[in-house]
Amino acid sequence: SYFGIRREPYSTDFTKNALTFKHVADGVALPAVPTLDNGGPNSEVHNAGEVWATAVFQAYVALLTRTQGATPAYTFAEARRRMSDYVVAGMKLSVADATFTEMRDALVMAAVANDDADALAMAQAFAVRGFGSCAISPPRDSVDFTGVTESFDVKANPSVRLLGLVDDGHSCDLDGYLDSGETGHVTVRVENASIVALTGATLTMSASLASLDFPGGATVTVPTVAPFSFVELLARHVLAVPGERLG
Repeated sequence: SYFGIRREPYSTDFTKNALTFKHVADGVALPAVPTLDNGGPNSEVHNAGEVWATAVFQAYVALLTRTQGATPAYTFAEARRRMSDYVVAGMKLSVADATFTEMRDALVMAAVANDDADALAMAQAFAVRGFGSCAISPPRDSVDFTGVTESFDVKANPSVRLLGLVDDGHSCDLDGYLDSGETGHVTVRVENASIVALTGATLTMSASLASLDFPGGATVTVPTVAPFSFVELLARHVLAVPGERLG
């Protein structure tokens, strides 16, 4: 009765249930707490699902306790209703065959649409179980779930995408390519896949080609990027020196 049908009981107490994201992967030893080892690999559907359900349970308890001592506080029924709504909406928002972290994002985004404080509490709870902002899921088609990277923090999660390099400065032909002596700009998109805003960031451009130069300096200041948002930057004036033609 202590374990139910699972290897460890659903609990936020790590002396009873210490499962974290890494325990979906084959070859990772189970926690050193009382465990009903069923003999199956970690990637077995019920075993991996138990880890995910533990993280969702952690998020549910975060909603139950978020407003304790506040006025008004959630009743048990209110917190249960909110979590139920977030789970259903999250499943609707998620992509087909979602990874663990894509499903986490879908649940948090469902909460963002209703209550930012709920969303932050859930994100922090996921981080307790290793599903933090910078966690990396195993490949979508993985059968053994190896390749997990755990994250126990809730922080900005930036990524940079190159959008283009154009000859919109000094150009002899405006053909979209940087010819020798022409100048232009690099445009990039800075994305933030987190519930926490990205602040105080800088972006430094570099080029593997010696023929590409940044006359005004290669570093720019990135403005604040809101949660689950992006900014596009006309990042830096560039110069193509003789010898290359870039696009």
